[in-house]
Amino acid sequence: MKSTTFTVRVDTGVKKRLERLAKSTGRTRSFLAAEAINEYLEINEMAGSRHQARNRFARSRRGDSS
Repeated sequence: MKSTTFTVRVDTGVKKRLERLAKSTGRTRSFLAAEAINEYLEINEMAGSRHQARNRFARSRRGDSS
């Protein structure tokens, strides 16, 4: 898998929690952050798709073509 780097600003407490979790799991902060972002995107993309489908259904019931 091809990857890239970008910067994210977080509270100091969040960074410390991430460091503790990385140490206790033997993973890197980068790995854990990437996993968290991927999970967040999957959850929210699915929710967005359901929301769009509901809107299309509601428009079709009203007879809207837009």
